[in-house]
Amino acid sequence: MCRTERVATTRDHNSMMTEIERMAPLTPADLQHAATVDAVAICVKAGEPIEYWKSAPYLINFLKHYELRHKLDAQLNAPSDALRGTLSSANGQLLTKGKFEGYQALDPANPRMRVLLKTRLIRACGSFYGCRLPCRISSLAAHTRTRMA
Repeated sequence: MCRTERVATTRDHNSMMTEIERMAPLTPADLQHAATVDAVAICVKAGEPIEYWKSAPYLINFLKHYELRHKLDAQLNAPSDALRGTLSSANGQLLTKGKFEGYQALDPANPRMRVLLKTRLIRACGSFYGCRLPCRISSLAAHTRTRMA
């Protein structure tokens, strides 16, 4: 039996679960990324991207099967001046091959991702990777690099 089968029998009708609300503070870089994604959406005449932006970092890199990415891909061979300007001014907001190949530290680039890293992954890395808390993402990346080599 799962918790959702007995919701009606609990006093608060909450499946005996509690939701923990966490604040995800915005940084100026987050707002710059939101503005860039919005500008790209306007340039390619795609829908409103704010709900996607709130949920995922490096949005333009990871929107594989969405309208915004399809329209962006269709214009990459002959981009408008506005689109070219928007993408070229995206200072560090896109993932690059060099960041991956050089095992450079990545900024979480999203308020929700920062909360996830802070509350879950960093705590878990101590037990998984054997490092002492507080664990830093850079030490996690270095440890992963040595294990993969």
